[in-house]
Formats: sequence, structure tokens, C-alpha cells
Amino acid sequence: MVAVLGLWSAALVAFRFDGNATGLFCFGALSKAARIDSRTPLWLNPASFGYDGQFYYLLARDPLLGTHTVEHLDDARVRSRRVLLPAAAHTLALGYAPAIAYTYWALVIASAGLGTWWLSRLAAARGLPEFHGAIFTLAPAVLVGIERMTVDGVLATAIAGLCYFQQTGRPRPVLAILTAAPLIRETGILLTAATAFVEWRERGPRRALAIVSTAVPFAAWSIYVTTRTAPDHVTWFGPPAAGVAQRLISPTAYPFPAWLSGPLVLLDYLALGGVVLAIGLSLWRARHPSIPTVSAALFAVLALGISNADVWAEIYGFGRTMSPVLLLTAIGALQGGPRWLIVPMLLVVPRVAIQMAAPFLRPLIGL
Repeated sequence: MVAVLGLWSAALVAFRFDGNATGLFCFGALSKAARIDSRTPLWLNPASFGYDGQFYYLLARDPLLGTHTVEHLDDARVRSRRVLLPAAAHTLALGYAPAIAYTYWALVIASAGLGTWWLSRLAAARGLPEFHGAIFTLAPAVLVGIERMTVDGVLATAIAGLCYFQQTGRPRPVLAILTAAPLIRETGILLTAATAFVEWRERGPRRALAIVSTAVPFAAWSIYVTTRTAPDHVTWFGPPAAGVAQRLISPTAYPFPAWLSGPLVLLDYLALGGVVLAIGLSLWRARHPSIPTVSAALFAVLALGISNADVWAEIYGFGRTMSPVLLLTAIGALQGGPRWLIVPMLLVVPRVAIQMAAPFLRPLIGL
């Protein structure tokens, strides 16, 4: 499955972006990211503000946040905290600008393969066929990440690794993953909190303190980012469940004929239903505390608190943002839970798949 997704993204580069891998980062001609002085030609989407991947590409060019780079980031403080993947791409390319898009792309594909392998090993450890690990590639964050070069899919890889190494009793890799997770995306700190809580209950405060210490690099980097960036003024949180409730009562008005917009709205609701179901299951399953169930519950609480309209506006937004809840719920099926725990994630996949295919479908249906 990872090979198929890799071929998909390669086809996008070859046939849609004329061999320019920066096309995967979805630069918008109207975005301030596109106005940066680039040493490599950027593939620009006309009349568009682009997507999140464009800002991570700029970070990969300059992970230490030169002033010129910061000026071209939206929500610079938020974006800059998510440094690990961009910095790894920069390092792998040895700082050579024309290679950075390709090293970043390679790391995204490799992380998808690694997450799939870890879940296949987790399934085998529970006596299940290894092909069950392919559920990793159905996580919306993984699918969107391969097409748009966002960081959420790499956080999903960290979640898969944490579940595998915790299940097999290997503490050193657990500590390494917990160190990396919040540097991939700040919400990864919830994995640290969940692991520390469970370890405190089961092994006492000394072990919990060791877990908490993995957050020191993230704290240090956050301090550095604070000195280099202005505060962001985006409102992320509101009353519990307000964001998803508003989205449920306000379907997207697609500018398409009814025969097409109707099924899209239906699939939107199906995907939202999957997210709501995963949130409910995560909160319910936390009655039996473990690192996966407590992690899922914390991500579920986070999901309920998010009210930002942009997060809930479209499938790529809420699909990848809510992927930790969806993935951790699905992983429960590999850890002795009922097989139907994968259902919430499966409900989201059809709408994500249609969105991924949209660039190729539009010419076929005359849109």
C-alpha cells in the first residue's frame, strides 16, 4: 500500500507538476510564502492561497528561522514549533536548496513505510496476520501528508511506533519517540502526558519523571521560537464540541451540480460521523487506562475543544487533524479490542480518497 501511495505522489510530480517536486507542497500564488526569494523555481497554484505544506518547505530551507523566512510564514510561531521533519529534510539534503523538496518527500514516504511496518509487527505480536498493519496507510493524516507534505502523517508514525514499542516492552525507543513527537507537531506532547500518567500509576514517580524529561528538547526549542517569532492571534479553542457541532449544522456549499455536490455532502457527514464516533469511543475506552487509550482520550478532549472554523471546514483539515483519535482507535483492534474499532477511520477514507483524486477527476467530468 505504501508503494501505491508513493507511486501516486510520483505521478503527481511527473504529470501534474512537470517534474517539479515543490508542487507537492501546494504553494499558492496569493500566499506570502510564494513571494520568498527562492533559489529553486516554485510550482505555484494560480489564484490560490495554497496549503500548509508550503510553510514547512520554507522551514526546511531555513530551519533556524532566519528573519526573511519568518516573514513569509503564516502563524509563524505555530509553524516553527513543528521543526523536526523540515530540519531532517534540510540535514539530509546537506542544506542544498534544489534537493530539499526531494529529501522532504522521501522522508514522508519513508515515515509512511515505517508506520506500516511498526503496526504490522504489532499485529504479529498479537497473533494477527502482518497485513493488518496496512491500516496505517488509511489514516487521513498519512494520505494527506503524502499529497500535501504536511507533518501530521509523521506524527501518526510516532503514534504507531509508541504503541508498538510500548506493547513489546522496549523503553529506549519509547523515550526516543516521545522526545521526537512534540517536535513533529506540538500536539505530540499529549503522548508524553499520557505515557507519564500511565507510568506513574504502574511504576511510580521516578519512571514518570523520566518520561516528562523527554519534553525538555521541545521546551528548549519552543523558547527559541518565541524569541524569533511574534505571537499568533489565531483562536483555536472554544466551548466543548462547538467546532464539530457548527460543522454538522452547516454543510459545505459546493459549487457543483446537485448530482455531484449531494454525494460530497453525504460523504462529508459520513467522515464527520467517523470522527465523532472515534471521539466517543476514545473517551469510553479510557476507563481501562493504558498508553494508547489515555493518549486517545487526550486527543479526543483536544478535538472537542477545537473550534477554529478552518480546521473543520474541509476533509483535509479535520481528517488529518483528528487522525490521532482515529488511528489510536483503530490500533485498539490490533491490541485485543474488537475488530470494528477500525470503522471510524474507514468512514473518513472515502471522502479523503475523492479529494485526492479530484485533480484527475475534474477534467473527466467537465469541471
